[in-house]
Amino acid sequence: MSTPATRVLDWLRHGDIDVRCCTHTGLPYAQDYPHPDGRGLVVNNGCAGLSAVAGRHHGCADPRLSAYAEPPADSL
Repeated sequence: MSTPATRVLDWLRHGDIDVRCCTHTGLPYAQDYPHPDGRGLVVNNGCAGLSAVAGRHHGCADPRLSAYAEPPADSL
């Protein structure tokens, strides 16, 4: 059962956030939620390091999100 867009928008408004990034829930996901005051975005990279596509054996890198423009010194 999917979560209604109105509920997701309520969560975003309640948290005073525009973008919710999460990870490790199994499947990749991205959804734009337009609304009269602007828009909200929910993004999930899936299951980092494990295949998230049936019949495939590759993984994906876990991204870093930051307010700083410079990459961390330990970045690849």
